[in-house]
Amino acid sequence: MRKNRFPESAESELHDSELPSTELAALGFSATGPISGVCEPKQHRSSADELNMNVHFRTQQWKGVSRDLTNRRAFIDRIKFNVYDIAPSKSKRTGRDGIGVLRTRRVRIGGPRRHYGWVQKGVCITTGNPFGLYYARNPHFRNLPAQKLEFHSEGQPLTSAQCKLAARGILGGDFELRPSYIELTFDIEHTDDWAASFFRRFSNHLFTSARNFEEMGETGPRTQYFGAPTSKWRLTVYEKHATILRVELSLKLPFLKAVGIFGAPDVLRLAELDVRKMFRFQTFKSGALATIKLPRRLSSWQVQIVRKWRFRDQTLATILSRSLRIDSAALLTESPFQRVIDQMLKGLVW
Repeated sequence: MRKNRFPESAESELHDSELPSTELAALGFSATGPISGVCEPKQHRSSADELNMNVHFRTQQWKGVSRDLTNRRAFIDRIKFNVYDIAPSKSKRTGRDGIGVLRTRRVRIGGPRRHYGWVQKGVCITTGNPFGLYYARNPHFRNLPAQKLEFHSEGQPLTSAQCKLAARGILGGDFELRPSYIELTFDIEHTDDWAASFFRRFSNHLFTSARNFEEMGETGPRTQYFGAPTSKWRLTVYEKHATILRVELSLKLPFLKAVGIFGAPDVLRLAELDVRKMFRFQTFKSGALATIKLPRRLSSWQVQIVRKWRFRDQTLATILSRSLRIDSAALLTESPFQRVIDQMLKGLVW
């Protein structure tokens, strides 16, 4: 694990010569798909096993991944609700199963620093999505609600109606749900022949306003964190599968209040969220680094560092702007990844 204020990598590659900014095909995508303007990953099949591979591609499933949403629509992978009782139900106190839910086990999680003492785990029968009901609040945290309800999309993408129906079976009575934590998720699928370098190419184009950076998994599946764990929002990029890259934007309660999300129906407002204020995808124009005029005070080896050293695009842009006083904004252009993210966000599933 390594931490840097401005991340860089000696393993990344020069971008202006290898990543055309106008062709999605150069990034492992094809521009045709069942939804207009949405990118579909290419499929490579050998002639000998075409039939078998077609069947395998259509039936293959991964935990927490919906093949109908990859490269097409964003979704909510995890959401937590603060529960406020209006009229408590007796079934909740006795721990009986409500309609559409199956309680599996009750786990004690109490401790001096824990917010709650117990969690009732279970699964929604119709969707297969697990849930957790946290209760027995720690008396040291009196500002917290008496209960908290969490849903995770392992069977199907979460929706507002699905969460309300499950909450009615879990809690009973009358209650109010207020979102306190949301994971806005994008699944990007690429072709197998791009698996080795896709993660690095994707992260090289990522520009973010977060100041903290952390990377893990240098010898295995890689994960990058942008932002501190205590910040209002945090961006996570990791390899969900060999051909699927997941981008998660974790939004906490202060951020949700700031954008007007106070109830379950309000979560749909995230489809209009301007994520470019938090992160965006850019890359240097083709040949831009070779044409810039560097200050004469730089020695020959410093010139080589700027033009040939393998930085992330954001790191190199920061060096040009802050250290060399060169307007890097004029050298950058929008990455095709940005168009994919924008299209997926507009089609948010909730």
